[in-house]
Amino acid sequence: MKINAIDELGRIKEYEAILTYHSEEYNKHYVVYTDNSKDEEGNIRVFASIYKMNDNGGELLPIKSDKEWLTKTN
Repeated sequence: MKINAIDELGRIKEYEAILTYHSEEYNKHYVVYTDNSKDEEGNIRVFASIYKMNDNGGELLPIKSDKEWLTKTN
């Protein structure tokens, strides 16, 4: 699945969603995604965000809580 997001410079970028997950504990949707770029060590960059539906389709929000980062997906 492809998703579009606006980067920090206001440009629309296309990403590939790797995983989507809904947490019953936090009642939030999460998405793990990549732009398939590589870091300095050759690893593919992967990002994770909260996905919130709205009238424009959706919005990616940062995961701020360490506890949310540690939540199991299964």
